[in-house]
Amino acid sequence: MALYKLEEIVGRPFDTTMTITRMIYSGIFDRYPGLQVVLPHMGGGLPNIIGRLDFGYRLGYEGLPSGEEAVCERKPSEYLRTNLYADTMGFSAAGIRQCIELFGVDRVLFGSDYPPVPISPKEHIDIVRSLGLAGEDEERILWKNANNLFHLGVASDAS
Repeated sequence: MALYKLEEIVGRPFDTTMTITRMIYSGIFDRYPGLQVVLPHMGGGLPNIIGRLDFGYRLGYEGLPSGEEAVCERKPSEYLRTNLYADTMGFSAAGIRQCIELFGVDRVLFGSDYPPVPISPKEHIDIVRSLGLAGEDEERILWKNANNLFHLGVASDAS
């Protein structure tokens, strides 16, 4: 994983994907329906495999040893719009569009790896602005969604 910085480029999004998949399948969000989780790195690989997770859920888990079967009450994709948020950290306009489609524009939060990774947040702001979203949707992603989720109390005129 150290080769080509793969621990950063692939490892972190992979860890996010594995962790949230286990949380969904284990029924965490059914036991704690108010739990809200922000997924870094545009949700890791979750947006790209959510169809596979739904398919696995649909197939059922007969034959798996006890304790290894999924116990979630809904299709995994249904948790995206109720319990999960994704950030915009991924250097990809297409990835952000996919997150908007899957999670909903009200569940996508601005994100960057600044300051640990010395890339200006402006680069990420420019990607969001390049999407051609309606002004209100752009503001939601850039600050209003985080303001609401974290109860920051930032007034609308502060944009």
